[in-house]
Amino acid sequence: MKISFIKQKYQSIEADLLVVPVASGESQKLNELDKALGGALKAELVRTGFSAELGAALWCDGGGKIKAA
Repeated sequence: MKISFIKQKYQSIEADLLVVPVASGESQKLNELDKALGGALKAELVRTGFSAELGAALWCDGGGKIKAA
């Protein structure tokens, strides 16, 4: 398994998993990612009642809409 930490636009990352750190509140970057995912990210945040607390995690399938699976 290869794990890489890079600073790169998510649109160009080809990977099996994309991990995005978040904090409470709105984020322009997360809004852009949600738009690329067709609203799937925000829908999953609402469906699960996610809150960005220490140790919290959320899985959202990209549905093939971005290169990172």
